[in-house]
This record gives sequence, C-alpha cells and structure tokens, in this order.
Amino acid sequence: MPNTIQYHIFNGDSSKEAFLHSPLNSDAHVKIAWREMLCEGPVNEPILSDAFFYTRAKYLHETYGIDLNDFENGKSELLRITQISADADITLWFEYDLFCQLNMMATLSYLAGKHTNIYLVCAGVEEGKKGLQTLGHYKPDDYPQLFARRIKLSQADITFAQNVWQAYAFGTPEKLEQLLRRNTPDTFPYLNSAIKAHFKRFPSTTNGLSEAQHKILTFASNEKLSKNQLVGKLLRSENTLGFGDLQYFHLIDNLSILLKIEEERVTINNTGKEILSGKKDFTQISDKQYYLGAVLNNNYRWDDTYKKLIPLSS
Repeated sequence: MPNTIQYHIFNGDSSKEAFLHSPLNSDAHVKIAWREMLCEGPVNEPILSDAFFYTRAKYLHETYGIDLNDFENGKSELLRITQISADADITLWFEYDLFCQLNMMATLSYLAGKHTNIYLVCAGVEEGKKGLQTLGHYKPDDYPQLFARRIKLSQADITFAQNVWQAYAFGTPEKLEQLLRRNTPDTFPYLNSAIKAHFKRFPSTTNGLSEAQHKILTFASNEKLSKNQLVGKLLRSENTLGFGDLQYFHLIDNLSILLKIEEERVTINNTGKEILSGKKDFTQISDKQYYLGAVLNNNYRWDDTYKKLIPLSS
C-alpha cells in the first residue's frame, strides 16, 4: 500500500505557519521548518551529522550569539527530516534568493540516494505580479494552488543539486562556476543568479568591499539613517541575498572602523569615504577572515568589470 503521508520541508517557520492555516493542512501533511542559514559560516561537514551540528552551533553562537538552547530546538526540527520514510512524497518550499537556494541545495544533497519522490515549490516569478515573489507574498489560501504547481524533481535534478552543494561546501568557487557553466536544469531557474550574488560577497578589485558592504557605506553616505533605519533600507532594497536583519546588523558591525554608529544616526568616516571612492582598499585595513562556503573571503577578489572571481596566490 503506498504511503499517503505528505512531507513538507519549508524554508523557515513563517511559511510553515502559513501552511498550518491553509486548506491543505491536516494530519496527513507533516510540516518541517529548515532552521538554518548555510550561506553563512563553515559548512564542511556531512549535512545533519553530529560534526555538522557541532560546527554550526559553535559558529552561530560565536558570531551571532545564538543561544545554544535555541540551536538545540532548531536541531531537533531538522533531525525530523531523518525520520522520513524512503517511499514518502516530499515537497520542498523555498525561494529564489541565495539564502534559500543554498539551503535547498543542502536539503537535496541530504535527501539524495535516500528518497526519489521529491517535489519543489520555488517562489520567484509569478505571472501577473511585479517583481520576484517570496512565500511571504502568498496568503494561506494560496498554498493549495502553489502545491498543485509543484515540480517533480528528476534524479538528474537531485544529482545536480548534490554536486552544487559539494562544490560550495567542500570545493572551490572554480568548481562551482564550472558546474553552472553547464546546463543548469530548468527546475532551478534562480540558482545561477543566487550563486552570482554569492561571488559578489567576496572583496571587490575596486575597493575591497563586498557588494553588500558597498551598499551599506553608500546608504550611510547619502542619507541620515539610524542603524535600524539603515537595516530597514537594506531589507527593502532589491537584492538576491535573502538576508534578514540579523545578517545586516552583523555586516554593519563588521564595518565599524569605517562608520560612526550612534543611536540616532550611522555616518561614514573619512577612511570609509576613501574606500568607497576607491582611493583605499578595505582589505588593507581589515584582517577579518570568514568562510564563504569552503574558502575564506580573502582568498578571492570579485572583478565587476569582467564579472568573475579572481583567485589570489597564496
């Protein structure tokens, strides 16, 4: 007798909560939230392994101050994925941005070889709507229609996703770029732009700033904004990172040597102005190192003229 239980893995708690209020919700639908942000920090351990959780807990606590009890709650939710039966139907609910696309690749990498009935709902382009849509743009009553349009992933799709994750988490940007130069499956229409956004997180050849850092300094230079207002403007600006306020507050704090951060206003200092104009290079005054996938941020530079990453000799 076929398994009648439907499993749903959501990109976060908000979309899971929306599903709970949709006409689809019933005991026959098991809902799991993917409580991670694998676009940030080291990820070079097998997904959902003990080593993976140890590495992630350490990074998230040290970098973002995530309480270990809160992490354990997220871990317990993620481990529910390991209990899904092999013959179950699994629907992934994700979005177009880098944050979601990498979490989705990681999810598929874990499911590869264990499950074959995998479907995808990926929010992005919606006919008749302006701009790219997130799952948050949809009401609970819209979820049955989204579910009806889900796409069945082929074995080739799943293998491709697995290879992308391996290249991101364990390989090099070159390997990732080589994969995307081939024919990315039509089932992942937003992956290439998301990975391009990832490449732009490396220091630029112009001034040593990532694209997001450059945007922060530009906003602080042009407008009178408090820290909260600056984060709000970043969240509203058009981008494919998919970051939340936690990531943007962290980015601003890491630029503190270029900014004067007061309660009512964030202003750019003279050094920040020189870097923004390209007279100085941020990497020459900042020694902060952090992982972007499997490599450190200062091992590559993004060349916006040629639209490519340039490896630096060690």
